[in-house]
Amino acid sequence: MKKRITALILAGLIVTASGCAPLMNTVSYNPGGNETYVGFTENDSGTSTDDSASSEKQEAAKSSVSSLFGKSTYGTKWVDSEVIGRVKATDEIRLQDDFAAAVNQEWIVSSDETAMVFQEVEDAVFDKEITILEKISNMEGKNAQEFNKYYDLATDWDTRNAQGVGPLQAYLQEIDSISNRDELYAWITDTKKNPLGIAPVMYTTNARSEDDPSKVVCKLDIPDRFLGSDDSYYNASTIDSIDMKMLKEQELSFILDALGYSEKQQKQLIRSNYRMEKKLMSARTQVTVDAVDPFIMSKADALKLAGSYPLEEYLSAFGITGDISVAADKKLLKKLDRLCSGENLEKIKAFLKVQYIKVNYYNLDRDLYDQLSELNSNFNGVSTEDSDMDPERMENMIFFQRYLATGAMSAVFNELYLEEYVSDEEQQRLEELVQTLIDSYREVILSEDWISDEGKKLAVEKLDCVVPHVVSPNSEMINYDDLNLVSKQDGGSFLEAQLQLNYFARCRMAEDLYREYDKNVWNPVIGVNTLGTNAFYTGQENAIYILAGICEYPFYYEGISDEELLGTLGVVVGHELTHGFDQNGIQYDKDGIRKEWFPSTDKMAFNDRVMKLTGFYTGLRPFNQTPYNGGKVSAEATADMGGMRITLNIAAKDPDFDYDKYFRAEATMWRARYSEKVEKTYFENDIHPLAYLRANVTVMQFEEFVETFNVQPGDGMYLEPEKRIAIW
Repeated sequence: MKKRITALILAGLIVTASGCAPLMNTVSYNPGGNETYVGFTENDSGTSTDDSASSEKQEAAKSSVSSLFGKSTYGTKWVDSEVIGRVKATDEIRLQDDFAAAVNQEWIVSSDETAMVFQEVEDAVFDKEITILEKISNMEGKNAQEFNKYYDLATDWDTRNAQGVGPLQAYLQEIDSISNRDELYAWITDTKKNPLGIAPVMYTTNARSEDDPSKVVCKLDIPDRFLGSDDSYYNASTIDSIDMKMLKEQELSFILDALGYSEKQQKQLIRSNYRMEKKLMSARTQVTVDAVDPFIMSKADALKLAGSYPLEEYLSAFGITGDISVAADKKLLKKLDRLCSGENLEKIKAFLKVQYIKVNYYNLDRDLYDQLSELNSNFNGVSTEDSDMDPERMENMIFFQRYLATGAMSAVFNELYLEEYVSDEEQQRLEELVQTLIDSYREVILSEDWISDEGKKLAVEKLDCVVPHVVSPNSEMINYDDLNLVSKQDGGSFLEAQLQLNYFARCRMAEDLYREYDKNVWNPVIGVNTLGTNAFYTGQENAIYILAGICEYPFYYEGISDEELLGTLGVVVGHELTHGFDQNGIQYDKDGIRKEWFPSTDKMAFNDRVMKLTGFYTGLRPFNQTPYNGGKVSAEATADMGGMRITLNIAAKDPDFDYDKYFRAEATMWRARYSEKVEKTYFENDIHPLAYLRANVTVMQFEEFVETFNVQPGDGMYLEPEKRIAIW
């Protein structure tokens, strides 16, 4: 394979798998809906305080900068060390002036290629995954048999190229053949013709009631829109939204060209899809995963509202046959029959075809895969220069990052990985680390003088209810006995395997509707892939997830010192714990119920501290004197500082603690190299501060840092005690 092609694939993987911020994670099933990620993805599931911060508060934060900080020179001696070329090998950078640049200088100048710590961690995990892949290929048993069939189908590009768009064409032809509403209803409920369960109202996920955390409900809503959010259809006036619309339409055109659609037919299909999507959006009130209670009803009531629409048959196709609770918009259910009327039939068919096409962009032949990868790479400013990566390694990277990162097939593989690479001793050390951090946070909460006694009592109660999911999913291994993929030897296609696995996972998800909810269970099939390089907190579960995929150098490795462990993985875990008490997490109580639980006086004091932090970041101007959006990044900045406060509280108990090691380890965690264009994208869009700021702004808040490196007034890393902004 040509190096040019592999470079395009790698660039596409970086963009689509890793997102456009440091730490990536994609969650295929979202039981809680309030994940807040530690680092590198601009993630659909994450929550940003920018949405909840009013414009008045933003303006107040901006105007308060001068009064809070006067003419402080914080940040003036820093360089954006993430941007390639900003730091030179000959630069003399003092730790006391720019800690992030000084600590990471040697690594930064070692190459001019885009890189980040989290990508290096992913690579280390990938090396281990390869060994498991070799092991599973020689295993017997149903689980290994189905996995190997899936792997063979995914990596056999010759067969996929020969099949081209044929496997997808067969599904689109079934949609084209629909000539009336009865045939439409028959197609919707036929799992052979419609294994994705695409419909005007679709079984999207399971959701939890906020009033009764033990209640799990079946959420019905319209499928994901082609352009993403509703705003993309009604407020698409910005350059970014226009560019995104063009990108989405160009992606679709690649497939439509291969399917033989003329330019006129393509425009008609896209126009009809938009019209149908707008009809569906206007027919309902937005239902969100974390606010479903106003829409909860019995299954019987939902069926009654749907009238002649075949909702019962549709749900039965996934095994939902007994009594359950449903979350759906009543207005939408009532309109289903009319929406599926003859006058809308052609628009519905266009909508269904677009849904099947966009889900399967990367499940067809290699030319389409490469075209889509290059398009997205160029759009996101990722280099597509030649790569020296071994072609076989590249092929396996595609498999792991594109096809195994999410979905039902990852469970059997992950179990083998954990058996091979996570010892009982390591599991115990990590679990003890998490518990030590929880205990430390309890001490921190009780020591805060801005919280009332009642507030401390309630906060500690919530902290003690946090469920730590550490590395290994604790639920039973999935059984693949009722999964029967068609192998390539028997004429199977990769797209068919993907669709069958999607149906399999949705049926497993439906089974959870009939189980008693247990927030202590980590479901590896419809939950989180532990090989992702990530950690996160979810408010509705009041739980943190520390994935095996982040437990690599520099976060964790054999022989890591206690100081370095606290400065890396310890800070990460502390970060996630703090998310339970940041601007978003504080909205959920100890049981994951969204309610006012923190005393109002304490919340006012908390908001004052948030405002100060917001003002600090608003005073930073990394790009062309453009003020930072302090409200956007304040939750993540709060968590960064909370993670450091919690770990430093542990360090204070060790008279021999090596603070130099600790702080250097923390700075190492945020080293990165990007182009200026990519960095500007992070600055404008990411809910996390830029990586070098996550290092510098965080450490300068703490006296331990000042003392360790003898930071003096006038140094770039000095911040007067009265101007420090750490909330916890």
